[in-house]
Amino acid sequence: MYKSLRRSSDAEKSAIWVGAILLVQAAAALWIGLPGQMSTDSIIQLYEGRTHQTISFNPPLMSILLGVFDRLGSGPVGFVLLSQALLSCATWLVLTQSGRSSAWRYVVAAICLCNPVMLAYVGIVWKDVLFAHAIVLLFLLLAHWQAGKTRIGPLRLVSLLVLMTMVVGMRQQGVLFSLVAAVWLATMMKYSRLGTVLVAVALAIAPVALNRVLTDGLQKPMQGPVNGAAVGFKILMHFDLVGMMANQGRLASDAATELVAEVVQQVPLYTPYRVDTLTGVTHWHMSMAELVRIWGHSILVSPEAYLMHRTRLFGALLGMNDVRQCLPVHTGIGGPLKHDLVSEELTAMLGLQPGQSRTNRFVGAAAWGLAATPLLMHWAYLLVLAGLSVVLIRRRAYVLLSLAACSLVFLASYFVLGIACDFRYAYTLTVTTSLLAAWVVLGARHRTASSA
Repeated sequence: MYKSLRRSSDAEKSAIWVGAILLVQAAAALWIGLPGQMSTDSIIQLYEGRTHQTISFNPPLMSILLGVFDRLGSGPVGFVLLSQALLSCATWLVLTQSGRSSAWRYVVAAICLCNPVMLAYVGIVWKDVLFAHAIVLLFLLLAHWQAGKTRIGPLRLVSLLVLMTMVVGMRQQGVLFSLVAAVWLATMMKYSRLGTVLVAVALAIAPVALNRVLTDGLQKPMQGPVNGAAVGFKILMHFDLVGMMANQGRLASDAATELVAEVVQQVPLYTPYRVDTLTGVTHWHMSMAELVRIWGHSILVSPEAYLMHRTRLFGALLGMNDVRQCLPVHTGIGGPLKHDLVSEELTAMLGLQPGQSRTNRFVGAAAWGLAATPLLMHWAYLLVLAGLSVVLIRRRAYVLLSLAACSLVFLASYFVLGIACDFRYAYTLTVTTSLLAAWVVLGARHRTASSA
């Protein structure tokens, strides 16, 4: 009788801790974030979602989501609420995975789960934020259902496919996370070996296909010589060519004279922090095959210059340089904003009021101070996540280990693919590390070990 009462009391205390942490996290994030912080990209995407006309090279799925929320009342508010809902669900899974824990563990977990960076980012209308929150929820659900040997019925399958579609639709590297999730999901569906392989392939293809159907069906493509699939690579190659020249390299001997002359003119504008400072149009009019050939040959001619250029950018992304140069946070509404393809000023057209509130200014000042601390330095999260991975191996928590591994590979991909050092690009690493740190602190051994 006494043991039963004690277990009941412990369960009530745990429920209080879980509820309090969820409430504090959501209340703080929504107080900071609502009605939504919008930069140039998100303002353009709201316009695209409202009109169904693409005027940028941003992921169409993000614009579609903003358009749906806009019709429900407010695109930015809907985005923030969805972002927090995903994070709250993931947080709930972390807090409830061990049943009962001591008070000090909940306190430490709360510190991790109320990371001020996450609280500030929930309200920023950026694809990177939704991308990160969808990823951690996807893998935590997989880990939770695998640990409980839960049957994957139609509703659970649909919820996972929705998350996977969001992941692949927000960033190209999302395919990495979706592919790994598809393999885990297929193994949980109890088919034969051949059946598991076929199901995994189908689950890997489905989110990509669904994203394509949605974006092609709901968004009109942008008119022009460069399509969305090619633009990112052309920007990347142009940035690399200028970067190599700026680091005492040279271009391939077979490079077009006009391109070489333009790249040389761009060198004084070059910074390893971002591609936005560069101009030039020659690369836009070149075929993809020709630009790839020149880019590849130039790397072979000047490998040291290429590595120096890439190392400087990646070091800035990791936080080795001045983080304040890498847009640690965005607050308020950007603008006024004029776009070449739209006759009217966008913020006025969308009913937005450019500027910052008192809360926005407070958050911006706080972020400016935190930029000098490891909280806004990705190298710190990298080191912590590497240590957490060792614990996950020992606890045989292989689904969550794959989340950590994918997050590290995702970060590493920016050594080759990065075109700016903005903190948001690797925000997934921040969320993954913070939630897995709380998971480890709360110490769920029995369920994960039995599920391996």
